[in-house]
Amino acid sequence: EPLLRRALEIHLKSPGDNLDLGFCYSALALNLGGQKRHAEAESLHRLASTTWAKGLGIEHPEVATSNNNLALNLHRQGKYAEAEELYRRVLAIRLKTLGNDHPATATTYNDLAWSLDFQGKFDDALLMWRKAVEIEARARLKEVKGLESGVLANASPLPSLAIALARAGESHQAWTNWEQ
Repeated sequence: EPLLRRALEIHLKSPGDNLDLGFCYSALALNLGGQKRHAEAESLHRLASTTWAKGLGIEHPEVATSNNNLALNLHRQGKYAEAEELYRRVLAIRLKTLGNDHPATATTYNDLAWSLDFQGKFDDALLMWRKAVEIEARARLKEVKGLESGVLANASPLPSLAIALARAGESHQAWTNWEQ
């Protein structure tokens, strides 16, 4: 954390619109979030998103990633409705810029599902988890490799979908999805 704060100080003194400043805000926010200092991290996530949106445009994938990190932070603070709204904006950007087959899009569907689930919107959450699983399945069929395969492996929505299906009284479908 001290090194990240020092890097932030240096970039704050740099002239002009420095996209590295967005990286510094984001890195420090993620570090603080890892320490469960979510309220402090939230303001830095907001600064990162604003910095990148100003430098790259509001529909840039990096802005979507930054906003996804902010939404996750809000979710961890119990601000589920605000997180849901932000996840929906991220999803719109990712669908437009990355498409419906990209692992990052699947991740956003999965994250949105969790926010919906925590608000008791179980049917909507189930729909989002199904979309995430569909993307994952298509990626497996295409034999996604490299970094994208790592994203899918670490953020699989299959367990979440199986649990949601079981809770919805569709235990047979839950097992079918789980065993895929």
